[in-house]
Amino acid sequence: MEFHRTNGKDKDFGMRLKRAECPVKGAEIVEKTIRAVYPHYYPSGAVQFFLDLHNERRIREALAREDMVFRKYQAVHIDASFPAESMYLKRGYRIKTYEKIETGGGDYLCYHTMEKAADGKG
Repeated sequence: MEFHRTNGKDKDFGMRLKRAECPVKGAEIVEKTIRAVYPHYYPSGAVQFFLDLHNERRIREALAREDMVFRKYQAVHIDASFPAESMYLKRGYRIKTYEKIETGGGDYLCYHTMEKAADGKG
């Protein structure tokens, strides 16, 4: 798995992870990102919801299912946070619906459901 980020000056800060390392490193990256970015977009109840949702165990489960999805199904459906939405759009997903759920303390989490067809055409 590769992650690429540019610093605005066309420098590529690539990171390569072995699949076995992905859940651990991925969880670390996701947690740091959620804590740094999500409070600017979401109330505290929603931030905690995301931290619980994207822990190492859940990342391991997602990776285990990832290889099986397109062998069995014509499309994959995901729930995408607003900050992650552009990444999924670039990967060929398209927005299907707008959703919201109450996360506690009167806070709401708003997100889109998205779909990507096995042929990559959304």
